[in-house]
Amino acid sequence: MADFVSQGKIFVGIDGPGGQSRQLTTVKSLDVKDGRSTEVVMAIGVPGGAGFKSKEGGFEIDLTIYREVGQDPEVDWYEVKRSRRTVILTTQDEDDGRRQSYTARVSKIDTKMDETGTHEDTVALVATQVH
Repeated sequence: MADFVSQGKIFVGIDGPGGQSRQLTTVKSLDVKDGRSTEVVMAIGVPGGAGFKSKEGGFEIDLTIYREVGQDPEVDWYEVKRSRRTVILTTQDEDDGRRQSYTARVSKIDTKMDETGTHEDTVALVATQVH
């Protein structure tokens, strides 16, 4: 029987003045959407398709981050967005497993507060590369 990944780590690297490199520990969820795709090419007289075509694209990454009481955030995402800084976001599976790095910029930041006491920000990033 196989063991499945149940833990992971997220790191961020920000260059320039006030930059930092650190593990993020307040992330509730991470969602990566791959904008690249492959589709079937249709041609007249070729039932079921004539072949395949790969489409280029980037990535969309959503980080949902808990807000801490009386603490500055791990990363000031509003400042990163305002200054148009590029970040390197890296995810890694447990036990030095699969590792993916994305070159990204902040697209938007949404804030959620509700009656149950949930206070979190969702940081949407767009990424151009995966390493």
